[in-house]
Amino acid sequence: MRLFFRSWIFLAALAAFFPGSPTLAAEVISVKEAHERALKKEIVLVDVRSIDEWRDTAIPEGGIPISIHHPGGMQGFIETVRKALDNDFGKPVALICRYGVRSTRAQWALEEPGLKKVLNVREGLKGNVIDGSGWFDAKLPMVPYKR
Repeated sequence: MRLFFRSWIFLAALAAFFPGSPTLAAEVISVKEAHERALKKEIVLVDVRSIDEWRDTAIPEGGIPISIHHPGGMQGFIETVRKALDNDFGKPVALICRYGVRSTRAQWALEEPGLKKVLNVREGLKGNVIDGSGWFDAKLPMVPYKR
């Protein structure tokens, strides 16, 4: 838990020292909204966690697994997300991870190359003290990870 709080302090410090960069005020949606919109195909929900995490807990229903820990680095992650969006930069993509730290990092990375609508499901799967209790506590469905 201590690492989690340090991560949020680090993100807040980045926002304060780099005012031109994306901030913690970037567009955020709830887990319930992300789930509903993913099932209606209004957004592409991307689970940015690691393969081991997908195996351990499954992935959110309506989501697709694209790890921020891509073997091709951040550029490989960005290219894989672009392919999932059929290179439609106006199509909304929502990002989710465990607590909201990696999804925030992924959001910043995807906004740089020009994706127009990048949403952050910042409360994540397990929740956090800032944004809410998370996907698991909301009892939203998960589906097994399949390679």
